[in-house]
Amino acid sequence: MRAIPEELATRLASGVTTLAHVWRITRRDGDVFAFTDHDEPLAFDELVCEPMVGLQAGVIEKSLGLNVDTASIAGALSSDAITADDLARGLWDGARVDLYRVDWTSPELHVHLFAGRIGEVRRGAQAFESELRGLQAALNVRVGRVFSRFCDADLGDARCK
Repeated sequence: MRAIPEELATRLASGVTTLAHVWRITRRDGDVFAFTDHDEPLAFDELVCEPMVGLQAGVIEKSLGLNVDTASIAGALSSDAITADDLARGLWDGARVDLYRVDWTSPELHVHLFAGRIGEVRRGAQAFESELRGLQAALNVRVGRVFSRFCDADLGDARCK
């Protein structure tokens, strides 16, 4: 069950409209970035979240067990932090993403919605869409060979002895 601070829950119940999404992204090279769909820079978790015009969160699909949680993010390439060159070099591939819902009038009031890694990134001339895969996706990747009483190699391939 998700823990929502009592004050934030009260504001949510009142129909508060001072909410924004915050994406905290840690790239493979260790650089940490924060973005928001709010229209002004937002101080959050010792970072200043850069406002991303046209950025929007997609549907978050949570599941029980070891099924993979998924989400998406789409928007315009409007940040100097996300360059087409860095995307092409793969610096954003597999980056850790944490998605929060934040009350921008009191950023300490927030709830963690999703944790995962950037999957496939599709980009056009001015916009991108990225698939986000939950952290449990790594548990569904086959690693190594399967050992059984039957050989898993194909006759004549490099593994066939």
